[in-house]
Amino acid sequence: MPSSGVAIAILAIVIAILLIMALVASRYQKVAPNEVLVIAGRKRVTQDSAGNPVVMGHRIVKGGGTFVYPVLEKVNRLSLNAMAIDVTTADVYTKNGVPVTVDSVIVMKIGGDDLSISAAAERFLGFKPEEIKHVAQEVLGGHLRSICSTMTPEDINADRTTFQQRVLEVAHKDFQSMGLIIDAFTVRQISDKQGYMDALGRKSAAEVKRNAQIGEAEALDRDATQSQSLARQAGQVTKAETEAAIAEANRNRDVKMQEYNATVEIARAKAGQAGPRAEAEAKQDVIAAQTDLAKREAIRKEAELNATVIKTAEAERQRTIINAEAARQSQIVQAEGEKASRVLKAEADQKEREQEGLGEAAKIRNVGMADGEASKAKGLGEAEAIRAKLLAEAEGLHKKAEAMKAFNDAGMNLQIATSLIAVLPEIVKAATSPLASVKDIRIMDFGGANTDGHGGPVDKLLNITPQSLMVANEALKNTIGMDLTEMIKLIRTGKTDEVLKMAEGKTETE
Repeated sequence: MPSSGVAIAILAIVIAILLIMALVASRYQKVAPNEVLVIAGRKRVTQDSAGNPVVMGHRIVKGGGTFVYPVLEKVNRLSLNAMAIDVTTADVYTKNGVPVTVDSVIVMKIGGDDLSISAAAERFLGFKPEEIKHVAQEVLGGHLRSICSTMTPEDINADRTTFQQRVLEVAHKDFQSMGLIIDAFTVRQISDKQGYMDALGRKSAAEVKRNAQIGEAEALDRDATQSQSLARQAGQVTKAETEAAIAEANRNRDVKMQEYNATVEIARAKAGQAGPRAEAEAKQDVIAAQTDLAKREAIRKEAELNATVIKTAEAERQRTIINAEAARQSQIVQAEGEKASRVLKAEADQKEREQEGLGEAAKIRNVGMADGEASKAKGLGEAEAIRAKLLAEAEGLHKKAEAMKAFNDAGMNLQIATSLIAVLPEIVKAATSPLASVKDIRIMDFGGANTDGHGGPVDKLLNITPQSLMVANEALKNTIGMDLTEMIKLIRTGKTDEVLKMAEGKTETE
């Protein structure tokens, strides 16, 4: 018996624990995110929007879970889901007395803050969603009517954004006092039974059509005007191009005529100048032939002079120079040979002192001395040959000088004349040097006033050199009394006796 009593007691304890756990589990309430628990039965202190303490007879639980005391507390649930409500106000008189029907939709819900939940709990706790929608629909419909009475149908339809903002402004306070907030409000349609809105639409459509027709007509007129302007412009351009082409053709014709006339005048001028030009060219050819003949004669005379007097004098001058140069070269070669001999001998002596007793050193010394003696002998031989040649030339010049001492005045004058004849080519060259510096000479001579053919530009040009020679001959005649022209003629014909007589006559005169 005692053991059975213990078992019963344990069983009773277990049952009691299970009952307590079941009771606790049944009183623990879980809250979803889209709902709120309003637990009534105990007072609590909270704050309003101004921060003032407010004593409430319920507590609010949003999300999570809470334990509800049995007997002491009661649980009520409010949904926080959004609700869409269709609000239609029929035959609402507008500002100008036209009745219109406004079809709109509103999206609202219970606010998530404690004050909104408390206000909604006071008004809608235990209400079904349809009942809450009906209350909101009536409140919003009244505000729609009041706003419509202050606006015209045109304003409501044209500026719906302003209309919606004004409705929300007046409805916000009422909905807030009921713990509701408006998420969105939209006017879907505005209509009337009298056809006022249709008339406005037809009027606008008519205005649009009329404006379109006017614009189309203006566009057509503008296109026509533009086409006409383009046509006129094209005509003017074509006319201008035609006139320009005609002007250019006339200009080309005038240019061709001027060119033709100029060609005719040139041909006439050339025909008129053909005769004088041919005569001038013939004269130029004759003058050129005469000039060439004079050049060949001067060359021949120069060759004769070179073969006689000039060559002889040049040979004597060269002989004197060669004798003097041979003597100088002989002295130089002799001095260089002696110097080389001394140098070689000194080097040989030094080698002998440095390498005395060595047969190879003696051999090198003997070879060096032998080379030095040979160089000296060769230099002396060459110097002697040059000296002999120069002495022979000097002896010839000496004999010529002795012979010239025996000349009388006539012979000396003849020698002077011969020397003058030798330098005659240089005199001719100096007389013609002004013409040699002239690059190009062009002569246009058509006769002029001189009908005898003398005194023209060509004759004056060709007489420059002869006149210069004549002036030089006159100067010689006035200074030394010799006429080179006569002397050259006598020498060419072999009449040297008469040349001597001419020289003697000059001496006697002096």
